[in-house]
Amino acid sequence: MENFDDIQKARKDLMGELEAIIDYDNHIHSSTNQVAKDTLTHIMHEEMHHVGELLALLNYLCPEQKQYVQMGIDEFVNSQN
Repeated sequence: MENFDDIQKARKDLMGELEAIIDYDNHIHSSTNQVAKDTLTHIMHEEMHHVGELLALLNYLCPEQKQYVQMGIDEFVNSQN
């Protein structure tokens, strides 16, 4: 696979972004300070944006993975009907 290293690094980066989102969300829900909550929410939303960028990169680097992700999305949508 030509892009193996880039794909693996992007997947690992995606995991890091998801872990950051979880950490920020936990901090937001445990804080009683509204300024802290607002700031952390903004940062968490930036991390969500990064998730989208990394998913787009993975779709570019590994079209086969994109196919399977889309199959999972379609399966979920169809199960809701």
